[in-house]
Amino acid sequence: MQKEDFEKIGAKVFIPVEKQGQWFFDYKNQTYNLAPAQIMDLVLSPLILGVDKVLTTLKEKKELKNIIVGYSENYIPKADLKFNFKEISNNGCIYSIEELNFKGFYPGQGVWVCNYVNLFFNSPPRSLYIKIEENISL
Repeated sequence: MQKEDFEKIGAKVFIPVEKQGQWFFDYKNQTYNLAPAQIMDLVLSPLILGVDKVLTTLKEKKELKNIIVGYSENYIPKADLKFNFKEISNNGCIYSIEELNFKGFYPGQGVWVCNYVNLFFNSPPRSLYIKIEENISL
């Protein structure tokens, strides 16, 4: 699926770029870093990953080079993961990771999604379906 395909089914899209082990994305002429601050590693449980680590795991295990991420509160056909809201924590949200069509996370593992989620939603979604594909437009 590419941007137009995701948009046809009502999913939103962002195109993260990995540079020197960190993930970035552009939104409204501004660049955002998806790597949580180092302090977050000390604050969060070892079972809670940052979005950057989730993207790296998906990219590596699916053997992709450049990725496009489709995400939606509503079901995405053949979604890789579903994030289920657990709590607001440290200026972001913790979601549990539910594996759908992708395996590679530990049972009970979660993800901390920083407050950038507010760029795309009025309030933190109760669930987020996530699907990554090779970005063939690059």
